[in-house]
Amino acid sequence: MNAASIAGIASTLIFAGSTLPMVVRAARTRDVSSYSRSHLFMTNAGNAVHTVYIASLPPGPVWLLHCMYVFVAAFMFAAHRRWAPQVGPTVVGSPSEGCGDRCAVC
Repeated sequence: MNAASIAGIASTLIFAGSTLPMVVRAARTRDVSSYSRSHLFMTNAGNAVHTVYIASLPPGPVWLLHCMYVFVAAFMFAAHRRWAPQVGPTVVGSPSEGCGDRCAVC
């Protein structure tokens, strides 16, 4: 095995080891509020485009690394869509009702 293959295998194992705690914590706690949905979307879009390039390469460590990227990004995006709180307008109360400290209008 040459040095490039060893480096590819090592980087794949390092990436998997570094992201595994994040994925396990997200699955266990269902707290994904610290992740940006737009970033997760762009990561998945980038992975989709990058797959065209990876498919042109011979099978090797880079395929495994790319599969890890795809799985983690897809899981985190799906988790964010499912578990993140929905952001939308909230109605606190009308200024005439006096909502106190809950808004800056009153």
